[in-house]
Amino acid sequence: MTTHKSRSLLAGAVAIAILFPRLIDAQIGNDNPTGPAGIFNGNITTGCSYDPYTGNARRAVTDLVVPGSVGAYPLAFSRVANSRGYEVFSDYQFGEGGWWRHSYSWYLDISFGLGQPTQYNVAFPDGRLIIFTPSADDSCFRATPGVRERFKPLDLNTNLAYLLLPDGGKVEFTATPFYSPFSGYRYLATGIIDPYGQRTSLAYNDDGSLNTIQEPGGRWLQIVYQLDPWPQWQGRPEHNIDHVQSSDGRVVQYYYD
Repeated sequence: MTTHKSRSLLAGAVAIAILFPRLIDAQIGNDNPTGPAGIFNGNITTGCSYDPYTGNARRAVTDLVVPGSVGAYPLAFSRVANSRGYEVFSDYQFGEGGWWRHSYSWYLDISFGLGQPTQYNVAFPDGRLIIFTPSADDSCFRATPGVRERFKPLDLNTNLAYLLLPDGGKVEFTATPFYSPFSGYRYLATGIIDPYGQRTSLAYNDDGSLNTIQEPGGRWLQIVYQLDPWPQWQGRPEHNIDHVQSSDGRVVQYYYD
């Protein structure tokens, strides 16, 4: 017989697991090849979407699509929430509730040392975290068997590196060297190139926050931020996304409690 007290404790444990997934060590599914939030074995779609192996619950919402964009990839602003999402240093753009990330939240971990990195950790907008290491099969870095994406390592002459997508497209990362207190590279996703060579460009503000996404035909999305009422905490950025506006005049406004 289940008592009221035990039900309350169970509910509390579930709430903690959802709200603070990184506080729980050795959770089942941590060996998922695309990270605990990545869809690798398929998700159950009843009751939104969840992975019974990793315990990750997911919700995806498309807020804005610009019609008439050029290329294979639509110019669209979407959000994805994962209960076991990868914590990215600069990615509290919708506040901390829900761990939401948007469709252009590509992130490549800092690499230390100014030579060729030996590993690339890529966080995808949909919640996947894939680790790429050198491969004996070709010049590109590869992940666990079953992961189709590959990574073209950093060109030390151009400071460009590329995530190669299964459909023939790629995501361009531009590296910027830093020298103090340690040396290494920081990366920003600066372009999304479709299988036919059509490039969507990503431009940033001085603080590294994404400002404009512009597709090959000139249509664009612009992200406008608001000051976060919380002070800068543990190096978190001080702003959330206030609204997103498009070249056709539409605006999506976000509100925070």
